[in-house]
Amino acid sequence: MTIKLFRLMAFILALSLVVTPVSAMPPLGLSTVSNNSSDILQLSNSDPLPQVDPELLTQLTRDESSSYLIYFRDKADLSPAYQMDWENRGVFVMEALLSVAEASQMRVREYLDQQGAQYKPYWIDNVIVVQQSDMSTFNGLLSFSEIEILRAEPEIILFESELFSVDENTILAIEANINHVNAPDVWALGFDGQGITVASIDTGVRYTHQALVEQYRGNLGGGSFNHNHNWWNPYESSSFPSDSHDHGSHVTGTMVGDDGEIGR
Repeated sequence: MTIKLFRLMAFILALSLVVTPVSAMPPLGLSTVSNNSSDILQLSNSDPLPQVDPELLTQLTRDESSSYLIYFRDKADLSPAYQMDWENRGVFVMEALLSVAEASQMRVREYLDQQGAQYKPYWIDNVIVVQQSDMSTFNGLLSFSEIEILRAEPEIILFESELFSVDENTILAIEANINHVNAPDVWALGFDGQGITVASIDTGVRYTHQALVEQYRGNLGGGSFNHNHNWWNPYESSSFPSDSHDHGSHVTGTMVGDDGEIGR
């Protein structure tokens, strides 16, 4: 396609977004295709031009300064990482993602800078978030073959927690998540975990916690403990179980805690 012909198409597309209702889409031979179970619109052309999320088109007809996401076609080949050790793997993955993002986003970022658009690039998912632009800038993005799809920015809703009181019988009852996995049915068959050892790899454990001390394999009774082969810390020299961040104690409590309120 020649540059003049594409500019003509871009102009017609911009005009159609202004004067044509969304229900009358798609103009200019836009065809509907399926991607990840959601319909998108793509220019009928041999060139791999960007696909456009219909929700974004609807959004832009209401407010052309709306924010949106630019996803790029190029993806880093991370397969060599599977053959690397843990430390080298992390460095390789980071550098590969950064390299691909910088290369594939370069022309688009230069264009957005020229248009004075507000945006923020990301390299892990190779995406640019356009925080504010205009319809002219959006239409210009349709000429960049390195762009895979332009999507509306998803609306994220944070629901505030509700405070409510419960009586003691509710606290001591089997909780909903335990019922959800049908644990009581397993217990009824005689499988209640007695005699097995559960290990936790986390920030550590405060073994003297009232919900954990009786569950600890190293508890010999009468206030005596044997931590040998019951505790190991590869990073610190502590000879007894400890938890400097409390997270590990919380997780262990979820698994085996028993003080009448948590665990089983």
